[in-house]
Amino acid sequence: LLSSGGKSVAIAYDSRNNSSDFGKVCAQVLAASGIKAYLFPTLEPTPVLSFAVRYLGCDAGIVVTASHNPKNTTDIKYMTVSAVSLLPFTQMNLLNM
Repeated sequence: LLSSGGKSVAIAYDSRNNSSDFGKVCAQVLAASGIKAYLFPTLEPTPVLSFAVRYLGCDAGIVVTASHNPKNTTDIKYMTVSAVSLLPFTQMNLLNM
């Protein structure tokens, strides 16, 4: 994100196990890397994060969620600057970097 000039990320989380904790860790890692992190203080759905990315002028968004996976699973979804979720293939490429 920094190499492409990115400077801020909005972070949301759902009600799944430890989602708020993972959201806080994401915010801490981003902040330690020099990226401003906007972490919602309460759980919010993905559409609210989409709005926040655009409203705050963020370069990306992260939502910590289990989405359609089993309730004991917690995942991270990435969102582009245009507030569009990345395709699973793109997300896997990020994880393999």
